[in-house]
Parts: sequence; structure tokens; C-alpha cells
Amino acid sequence: RRHRRERRFGLRRVRYHIRKIADGSAFNPEHDWSVVMQTIDELITSGASPGDPQVRELLLTAIGSLPDVENVPEGFELVLREVDRYIATRPSADPDRDPPPPTADVEAVRQWAEGRSMLIVGGQRRRYCQENLVNAFGLRELGWIHVSPERPLSTFESTIARPDVVAVLYAARWSTQNFEGLKAVCEQYGKPVVRLPGGYGVNEVAAHILAQCREEVGQR
Repeated sequence: RRHRRERRFGLRRVRYHIRKIADGSAFNPEHDWSVVMQTIDELITSGASPGDPQVRELLLTAIGSLPDVENVPEGFELVLREVDRYIATRPSADPDRDPPPPTADVEAVRQWAEGRSMLIVGGQRRRYCQENLVNAFGLRELGWIHVSPERPLSTFESTIARPDVVAVLYAARWSTQNFEGLKAVCEQYGKPVVRLPGGYGVNEVAAHILAQCREEVGQR
């Protein structure tokens, strides 16, 4: 009974703060996200499943605004992995929604990367996003490596080192790989690494590439 009571209270608390974030009424969204992360971590610690559908559905309503936080509670990180896995299995596109037109950033990245390859490190592969990025940037290939704490960098270092790989994209929201470690390996092989704090939209990814690799992009 105590566990059920704690679960009900935790879900109500998460729902309250998620609603504020989603409808834009949050005065300090980072505070609300902090409460959400801590409360979900407590739910997992007390025995809730990381794949709990109620927790997942609450997060899905606002996951696009999750701030770029490097250190999150372990329980919340487990839930994020399950959310990522779930999103990767869903139908990829809304048939009633047209994608936004490409920005000038997309064309700039295309001129730099066309005919070459990129690599995404972290998160579950989303085929639709992968195809969109390949087509938008004119890539020969977009590799996608799902990592876990048990998978060391050495297992895919040779992929990073490939001559055709022009940049490595780090899926910060979904990755458990240490960013500084990945950055060090990329620097060893002269590969720019781009931190993606949010989603995989073409315009969004292009903006992050230009913001973090403007010098490299301008060299071609």
C-alpha cells in the first residue's frame, strides 16, 4: 500500500510539472525538469519499471524541451533509454504534417559534406531520421552506433577513423557514452565532433554543425 501511495504521489507530481513545461506556463522550466528527473529517479529506485508506460507517456508530451544536462539521475537515465527505444519503434512520420523547408544552414552543410559520411554516436537508430539526414546533406552514408556503458570506445574507434567520415554527431540526450572521451578520440583522428542536445531534425542538426564546426565547414 505504501508503494502504491508513493507511486500515485510521484506520478501526480511528474504530471503537474510536465504539464507546466508542455503548455508553456512554467516560470522556470529547468526547475520543473529537475523535479521531474528527481521524482522519476525516486520512482525507479522504489521499484517502478524504467519502461513504465505511464511514465513514458508523460515524458513524451514534453521530451522535445528536455534541457541539455550532462549528469542526470541514474533512474531517469534508464527511463530515457526506454523512451528512446520506444520512439525508434514508432511510425516515423506524421502523414498530415509537412517537414519545414530546409534552411541556408542545410545547404552550407551539404556543400561541405556531400559525397562523404557522418557518424551518429548514441541513441537508438531511427531509420526515418537517418534517411532524411542522408538526403538533406547528400551523404554517402550515415552510420549510427548505439552505445552503452559496457561498450568501450575502442570497439568503434576504427569507424571514427575512416577517411570518409567528415564529422561525428553525439546524441547527447540519449547517449551514455562519455562525451570528453569521445571528443578525445575524434581529435586524435582529426574529426570534428558535434554535440546534439535535442532531436534529429535536418534544420536543427545543420544549425548545430555550423555552430560547432564553422571553421571546418568553411574550408571546403
